[in-house]
Amino acid sequence: MASEYDPKGRALEKAVRFIQEEMLKTDPALKGAKFEIGSNQIIIKSGIRMEFDVLVKTLPGSIHESVSVFECKNWSKPVGLDQIMIFTRKLDAVAANRGFFVAKKFTKSAESAALLDQRIKLIRCSDELIGPLRNLGMVLIQHFHEFQWMQVYFGWQSVRHDVFPDGIDLETTSCSYMGRPFDLKTFLETEADLEILRERRNRRYNHRGVHWREGEISLTFDSNMFFLGDVPVKFLRCRFGYTITVQRSCVCSRFDLEGHGRFVAFEPIENFLPNRIVKANIIQVGNSGATLEIDIQERDAGT
Repeated sequence: MASEYDPKGRALEKAVRFIQEEMLKTDPALKGAKFEIGSNQIIIKSGIRMEFDVLVKTLPGSIHESVSVFECKNWSKPVGLDQIMIFTRKLDAVAANRGFFVAKKFTKSAESAALLDQRIKLIRCSDELIGPLRNLGMVLIQHFHEFQWMQVYFGWQSVRHDVFPDGIDLETTSCSYMGRPFDLKTFLETEADLEILRERRNRRYNHRGVHWREGEISLTFDSNMFFLGDVPVKFLRCRFGYTITVQRSCVCSRFDLEGHGRFVAFEPIENFLPNRIVKANIIQVGNSGATLEIDIQERDAGT
């Protein structure tokens, strides 16, 4: 259990929660099964206040409900007998089926006490990664592109020069492609997005900051495939300017949980998207591939 002022403890709790959630989602034996997972839950039993670092319920509310409790100690010193005894009382308080105590080291007496309770399993953790993530770089580079301007040229299926005498407004003009309606701006930005992704594969943006770029797409359509309003279009060429914003985020915590998985958390990026904070984590369980999770959160009004 970590106090709200213990960032090291909270980091391990976060790692345990993410790894357990990934295990529950990917375990074939639990496919389709409901589960609940919570962190730092306060339960008062017989007047005693207890905090549960990570609490997992599978098949909640059913006669087959199972409760697992995870206690996390990101300590440099070994976990001793007293902590195991307190953990046992926590398991009793919520009628837990299993209890997992996660720490870097345990004393001999703690290991002996855990053996006396069949519900308890000790999980050793380390901040040295092994397996597929052991060579992971310490910096995550993230890109965000934003359009600045667009110019579009159309060729019509028939020779007509007065179909849009007042010009074409990208914001309000509708179009249809293969019978599906779109607003013109969304259609063009979707096609331009693909071109930007192709361009980024060939050009590395590693330097933090804003990079100004220009691009162009050209599309040719079969008869009656693409309409602008009710006018059939033969081809279009779109030139556009855009910015690519690059942010670099360093690893702020990483853990290897013996027999369970690995977790890497990167520093939040606060100036990447307007009024948003971007958080990135990498989770890898067993011998499966790693999963990158991006969480975009609203910035608090007071920050």
